[in-house]
Amino acid sequence: MTSVRRSLTFRVQRAGHAPITLRLMAHAAPAALAVVGDTLRFELPDGDHLYLVSKEDPRFPVPPAATALPLEAERGYELRAEVELRGGHASLWVIEYDDAARLQHAQVTLRSGTTPLRFTTDPRHRTCCVALRLAGRGELTLRGLTLLDEAEAAADAAAHAVAAPFDPGITPSLAALGDAVAHGVVAGPVPVPRGGLLPVHGRAIDPEFELLQLELLWQRDLLWGLDGGDAEVPGAILDWAERRGVLLAWDVPDAARRPWFEAEVLARRAP
Repeated sequence: MTSVRRSLTFRVQRAGHAPITLRLMAHAAPAALAVVGDTLRFELPDGDHLYLVSKEDPRFPVPPAATALPLEAERGYELRAEVELRGGHASLWVIEYDDAARLQHAQVTLRSGTTPLRFTTDPRHRTCCVALRLAGRGELTLRGLTLLDEAEAAADAAAHAVAAPFDPGITPSLAALGDAVAHGVVAGPVPVPRGGLLPVHGRAIDPEFELLQLELLWQRDLLWGLDGGDAEVPGAILDWAERRGVLLAWDVPDAARRPWFEAEVLARRAP
């Protein structure tokens, strides 16, 4: 097998976070791996394996010069890997370090689709690296990683739970979103829901469905902003927009609205 490249760069879904580059460890046989586009083709004898790691020093006990993921000490996280695996065996690792040495690691076996790696960081956490372990013969296409903290993962799980009981024959009324949706493409910021309920063919629904609508639009790359106007937007929607990095547009000319705007919106952006 001829090596085309020895590294793979991919995006991490986390606001403001730079892409990660995984490199074949120096002692691994280059002929065992070919990187073609965003696909890893690997072929190893029985009992052998190789690693691709995010740090330049191939020695696992040595801390990386820069952390691969923006983690904090003693916090729970969920790292979701979206992959296609055709043959062979692959696992995803997150390895933690303090200022001088390796601390602990978490790992998960990858399968086609989305695989979550859940872990809690060490109290002494300072940096981390990401690694892929490959064995056997196969191809792995890594679409990307999504990093969530415990609260974000719980919110996502709640959104899916809310979605489950709804009759698939009942669809949210696009008219409830004003004129922002046209021919399946959001032409501008989606108005923030008012009054706590959205109509679904004339029926009142659970307020959590507002967030579900926004989340589904965001996941389909149809939503890039919210028009807050001068209304007191629910805190849950502000939290969601902040997590997703959604643009918020405001127009608050009324002095009576300023205290709420400064306390609930501007305060979120304070250093």
